[in-house]
Amino acid sequence: MKKVFLILGLLVLGVVGYFVWMLATTTSHSPADTISVNLNDTDVSISYCRPYKKGRVIFGELVPYNT
Repeated sequence: MKKVFLILGLLVLGVVGYFVWMLATTTSHSPADTISVNLNDTDVSISYCRPYKKGRVIFGELVPYNT
């Protein structure tokens, strides 16, 4: 019975370790950003993910003008 718990524990530890490693080594395709403003003594904050341009021309090529 102890061997079963040991094997399950090692398996869970391996899976968790793998996910932590993946989060630490992969880059985000849409990095998080935040903007804050104070309006009439009220703090407004918006958190969002902004996509990378990745060297592309967005307006005029990827998104045609006048559409």
